[in-house]
Amino acid sequence: MMYVTQIHKEMETLIESVTLTHNFKRLLQDCLVRKLSTEYDFSFGSVCIMHFKELANYDSEEIFTIAAALELLILSGDLLDDVQDRDSDDKWNATYDELLCASLAFLSLYNAVLVQSSFVYKNEALQHTTQLLLQSINGQYLDVGTANMTEEQYLTMTEKKSGALFNLSCQLGTVLATGNMCATVTEYALCFGIIQQINNDLHDLLPSSAKNDLVNRKLSLPILYLLRDNNKETAAIREYYRNLELSHFPISDYASTIVDSGAIHYANAIKYMYKQKGLLALHKQQFQSQHTSYLNKLLE
Repeated sequence: MMYVTQIHKEMETLIESVTLTHNFKRLLQDCLVRKLSTEYDFSFGSVCIMHFKELANYDSEEIFTIAAALELLILSGDLLDDVQDRDSDDKWNATYDELLCASLAFLSLYNAVLVQSSFVYKNEALQHTTQLLLQSINGQYLDVGTANMTEEQYLTMTEKKSGALFNLSCQLGTVLATGNMCATVTEYALCFGIIQQINNDLHDLLPSSAKNDLVNRKLSLPILYLLRDNNKETAAIREYYRNLELSHFPISDYASTIVDSGAIHYANAIKYMYKQKGLLALHKQQFQSQHTSYLNKLLE
């Protein structure tokens, strides 16, 4: 994968270089190690680097440090997301209070690295990315109250939450290179976020998924479709979401029912729609073939 080695090395260097107590620094390092154990692909940092390299009229090795700081910012959001969802703290081997401290540290590191960089347009980049980060946090807030959400509202929330993070990443490289955001970049970056979230939704509907969304009564695009469905075959799913006294759902028994319901087909159809929209915007850019190929894969 492109730029993975450079980004990973810079992330480790950033954490090592900051002045913190030994135990707190070890916590940050452990969070990074545990994140990388999930076969993480550094897509946010990678698209930042690609847009800078494509749009700047000069080259700078410092962009790898910026991309690493960006990935720490993304990690900050991951930690907050798990605290919000009360996901098992065994995932991070830390308490929720410790995860909140780590999240704030990663956020602060991102700001410090960008402000202290030598890029001419660093102030513009900080201004624009702060606004985009607020959009993502707004989406995160909307995710808190998904109880009565429709599919359309879910897609809007996903655009604000996941879409804004991809837009932030692409625009960070764009603004550092040119001083301005680009509307075309926003068009396909939002599609990156929505498609990646739909991919996660589909994966977390599999019976083999360790954190199956249906078993955990979480809402996703295909699950919202199932809850809107009035067929008797899916009645047990709707009852499981309504009746919180039910403590177990036999997901394996309903694998074929979920497929037959049309929920997966529906999610894939929405994904295809955003793929076409993203490709149309992406093809307006005249990027190097290796970069274009990578960006195309984010729309799959």
